[in-house]
Amino acid sequence: MEIQSTSRILRIALFVLLSFLSFKPIRDDTLLHIKIGEYLVQHLQAPPPQYYTYLKPDIPWEPHLWGSQILFYLLYKLGGFPLLRLLLPLATFLLLCSTYYFAKSLKLPETQQILISLCVFLLYVDRLRYRPHIFSAILLYFLLGYFLFYANQLRRRQIALLSTMTILWINLHSAAVFFPALLWAYTFGRYLQGKNYTTYLLLSLCLTLCLCITPRPFSILVYILRPKTTLAYIGEYKSLWEYAIDAWNQSPDRLWVIALAIMICLLYLWKLPQNFKTHLPLYLLSLPLLYLSLRYGRFLYLLGIPLTITLAKSSLSSQKSTYFLVALLLLAAIQLKGPDAYFAWKHPSQHIDPHLYPIQAVQFIKKYQLQGRVFTDNLQWSSFAIFYLHPQCKFFTDTRFIYCGLRPILETQEIAQGGENQHQLFRLYHIQYLLVSHQFRFAPHEHKHWTLIYQDKLSRIFRRRFSL
Repeated sequence: MEIQSTSRILRIALFVLLSFLSFKPIRDDTLLHIKIGEYLVQHLQAPPPQYYTYLKPDIPWEPHLWGSQILFYLLYKLGGFPLLRLLLPLATFLLLCSTYYFAKSLKLPETQQILISLCVFLLYVDRLRYRPHIFSAILLYFLLGYFLFYANQLRRRQIALLSTMTILWINLHSAAVFFPALLWAYTFGRYLQGKNYTTYLLLSLCLTLCLCITPRPFSILVYILRPKTTLAYIGEYKSLWEYAIDAWNQSPDRLWVIALAIMICLLYLWKLPQNFKTHLPLYLLSLPLLYLSLRYGRFLYLLGIPLTITLAKSSLSSQKSTYFLVALLLLAAIQLKGPDAYFAWKHPSQHIDPHLYPIQAVQFIKKYQLQGRVFTDNLQWSSFAIFYLHPQCKFFTDTRFIYCGLRPILETQEIAQGGENQHQLFRLYHIQYLLVSHQFRFAPHEHKHWTLIYQDKLSRIFRRRFSL
């Protein structure tokens, strides 16, 4: 009894600590959501177009986010940024609890239950942000944890129900990543029980393939309700194949298809040696962790690989395994998340006043004719605005934020000097082109997009400079 009580206390303490280490800075796009929520509450009507200039031209509004934006505004009015910052630890804690009960429903040992919940946490924690989908994530994790707390064993019908609820969730951007991670954990749990898991691998492969051909700005619900917008979006491509390739390149979940396809193929090669075939699923199930660690440079993901392979079959007692797991996770979490959590909590003054955020920035951008295809997503629009309104605000850890902040500072200097010197403008855009081409790790489609932008700008500057 005492051992179980100690283990329970350690588990709760670990979950709470990891939840508070998940703090992230409240970025500028959150402030735009607050401003939109304020407009909705005060005017009880759709905001004007200038509130949505950070969106792509083919998506003029996102009414499915209005409820979350109103919640953002109300929470901001009730408790300001400190209250908003509690949303992410709450979502993370519910994520850990729901996946723990999920593993517990498989009737696995205590160590393996914690292992599976931590693996799902490692797979998914980077997808949580202070954005509208965090409310759907909190609700989803709460319902899932409540359901699994009373579930003795998951059946296929219940899995189908969970998958349908997840896919049809309004904010696909959060749900699409969570369900493959959960299904991956379920498959891993079935493997530890020595049961057949081929059906669940095939199910995960099919669902993930459907999600991979869905571009990020859309959800399946939007595809159904707004077919004209969908057809117009697809019509921008020369062929359906080109659209599928571009959608694949934009999808954050394509690794699931690759890893699961390789896993299924290898499992059916019965001529493999028995020992290799026995341990092969453990290595294949750690492929997503390996990919995420390499893709995002998050070495915390790498920690999940030896834990997955060794602790799953560990001969240690449950209590010793728990202590070992806690020590490793604390070390990695403090090393990785400690500085971010400290700065996000200690420096709230570096956030922008949301009452100043969108309108002044949009007026500035329009005044100097800097709008257009150069600013095609919220990252570039909002970074431009944040550096224009607050030139001293330099709290950005992402290289793309640093780059996008460099441009408006240089642009503002050029405009202050008159903005007519084409040679200076040429040097400015040439520097930016080199930055994009060589120093920043954009995805292939982003790299191509930015290259075309600056090639076009350079050619126009050359033509004006030399009267071509």
